[in-house]
Amino acid sequence: MKRGMHDVNVKYAWQIQETTRDTLYFPMDSFESWINAYYPTEHTKPDILVQGFAEFLPGEVWAGVYPISDNGNETDLFKDLLSTGVNSFIDLTNPKDLHRKFSYRKTLLQVSRELGRVVEVKFFPLPFRASPERLQVQQTLKRIDHSLKKRQRVYIHAGYNLEGRTPLILACLLMQRGYSAEKALAQVNAFWMKTLCFLIRPPLSEMQQNFILKWKERPAIRS
Repeated sequence: MKRGMHDVNVKYAWQIQETTRDTLYFPMDSFESWINAYYPTEHTKPDILVQGFAEFLPGEVWAGVYPISDNGNETDLFKDLLSTGVNSFIDLTNPKDLHRKFSYRKTLLQVSRELGRVVEVKFFPLPFRASPERLQVQQTLKRIDHSLKKRQRVYIHAGYNLEGRTPLILACLLMQRGYSAEKALAQVNAFWMKTLCFLIRPPLSEMQQNFILKWKERPAIRS
């Protein structure tokens, strides 16, 4: 266990396995030291369903997984999401991501029509586990700010859970509201580990953490 925890905390060299929906990324240094992350068995099933998303800023911002369920039934997942009042989706995946091959828009629109809701999905592509351009983050924050001013509730997601695009945006959002970089990082890491309780380490890469630590708040971006 000690060796495994060391390996998953060293610098990541990602390896892609298979080319299916269940593709996994994992650190090459941990090939010989395995730690399995999995949902609880029936005997240890928690009282609260593990949904993979949660409220980040009360009444404003939710964040979590790419909205495709493990059992292929996205309908229930979207009903849960929309029941929170979420009506604006911010997708941080880029065109090269495998997740883009599994669009959720059709199911989302179907569920929203059934519930009599109007929803929108906006794409703001960020690089996978790498430092984004400052302008990319500014544009994403501008859109979030615009949606919140329209009294929309926002859901932010990327692709794989063990990668830091969503946490990076959440941290920058906190800093835009006056948090220090250190406090923003601590709050985002705690939120992500609690929301996705099967993770074994915070998802931000070294490059993403450095981006957050060097991010200097600028005057509010006007809509």
